[in-house]
Amino acid sequence: MTNNENRQIRDERARARQLDRAAEYVTDYWFPINPALLEKIQGRLNQGTYVEDAALLLSDIKKDFSLFTFCLRNLILQLQSEGIEVPQGTNAMLLMEDAGLDRLKRILAIDQHDISRHDLEIATDMQGARLREVMLSASAAETLSPRYAADPDAAFSAAMLRQLGHTLIAFNYPGVYEDAIKSQKEGEELDLILARLLGFSPQMLAIKLLTSWGLSAESCAAMGLHSDDAEDEERQILGAIGETLAQICKVSEALARSADPQNYPRAAEDWQFAKHEIENKLGAGGMQLIKQKFDENCESYFTLVPHVFHAGLISELAAPAAVEATDPLLKRNPYLAHCSARAVQAIRDIYLRLDSAAEKSEKILKDFVRETIPGLGFSGGCIYTIDPGMMMLLPQTEFGELELRRARAVDYSLVLSNADIVAVAYQSNEPVVAYQKGRYGSSLTAIAGYFGRSNRVGVVYLEVPDTISNRPDEANLANFRAISITLNDCLGLL
Repeated sequence: MTNNENRQIRDERARARQLDRAAEYVTDYWFPINPALLEKIQGRLNQGTYVEDAALLLSDIKKDFSLFTFCLRNLILQLQSEGIEVPQGTNAMLLMEDAGLDRLKRILAIDQHDISRHDLEIATDMQGARLREVMLSASAAETLSPRYAADPDAAFSAAMLRQLGHTLIAFNYPGVYEDAIKSQKEGEELDLILARLLGFSPQMLAIKLLTSWGLSAESCAAMGLHSDDAEDEERQILGAIGETLAQICKVSEALARSADPQNYPRAAEDWQFAKHEIENKLGAGGMQLIKQKFDENCESYFTLVPHVFHAGLISELAAPAAVEATDPLLKRNPYLAHCSARAVQAIRDIYLRLDSAAEKSEKILKDFVRETIPGLGFSGGCIYTIDPGMMMLLPQTEFGELELRRARAVDYSLVLSNADIVAVAYQSNEPVVAYQKGRYGSSLTAIAGYFGRSNRVGVVYLEVPDTISNRPDEANLANFRAISITLNDCLGLL
């Protein structure tokens, strides 16, 4: 055996051990359940509600992704302990339906912390977005499936479990997941970025977990989750079923990504693909059918965490494109008419939160500055406010990584041709743009402009790496102007 072959074997063993450790780790922590839904289900079990309506129990379980996977895992283990073999190719919903009420009742006699150590109410926006994406994808797959001659429960189960790895990574490796989301470039797949950062892909993690529970590789293939093992004839048949479900999920997952342009650079492209396929299968009213199913499946999330579980899709399914002239949001922030789809959706989400009054404005402002603005391609920035007595602009909030300047106080009493860009911007009616080399030799664009309405309150200073954004000046300026108006609204400036 050659040295290269020995090295390859060692590397494969190391990757296998790494995946084993990750599977053990995420199993211990899992991802958060909706405690209000668990309490509701347990109350109905005690009252005997499900005795006459077992389908209602399954309908309730499927409304929480964490509870759904917890029940599936423990049901499979329970059946194995009873010597009952799980049929190959069965879908999760059918398995729970056949299990009977008594088994599910025993599984559900638990505390929420027996399922996960995470708390849904303190989930980050990015983790909330991940749960929304799962529920939208599953709802769309369930709605589309009859048009593909597929079982709705099988499609729903497959769509859920195909997102299991991503969700576990989002909650148990949050820093890695956030870095992967933010580092996406046009044409680069999130799964490949995560695999590069973690040493395993979300799909590998999901298959590892499902097979450790007792599901066969064939059952995974029947859900569109394929490993690299050789296929026998039976698996090829189940794999063909999986290919149909994978085709459905390809559409539903594209729709889910398109509803989150803040985190997916190709959201507009995903929208065009999903819209075409959905209208081809379901007709012009297809989006409304999916929205109705989404609202039904997500009811418990809406009631517990409205501040986390918000998305443009909840109010209406619409293309992530530039705002239409009739959009009321344009009256508040007219610069959005010239912004990218990603910027429009990100800023719309901020306004939805401001209007809902479910959160403190300080939290919304903090998220806007530290998450929304960097998410639009600005690598660093600082917000300055004036001190009229000292005639200084004082740095209040620095975020990201500033390469072209330090966040220090700026004298705005002197406005010379070579004055500081922040001081010049405070006196100017238009944003000031400068092009410079950063400390690492890369090219950056600096944009600064005042904010405030009847009175100038301060200056927003932002940096954008040209190599990352690759956007024309007009796009950067449009986003910058919309950001300034949104900042005014977050601060309640009149």
